[in-house]
Amino acid sequence: MTEENVLFNPGDAIANAHDYNEVYQSAQIYKHHNPHTLFIVSESDGTPYVLFDQDAVTNQGHDQKKYRVIKKM
Repeated sequence: MTEENVLFNPGDAIANAHDYNEVYQSAQIYKHHNPHTLFIVSESDGTPYVLFDQDAVTNQGHDQKKYRVIKKM
């Protein structure tokens, strides 16, 4: 399985926590009101888990950070 990485500005995060289930629950609530594609991602060490809206994906910029995709919703 190929690992997928995306670039986000950490300031665009919707939620973050060290508990995956907490971020997943936040994603479900957010998705109910905003039917966009969401990404639950983590830094290379696996924590913390961070939730981003697909609209926040960036291809360039000095504030971007590379994250590993854990789940697309």
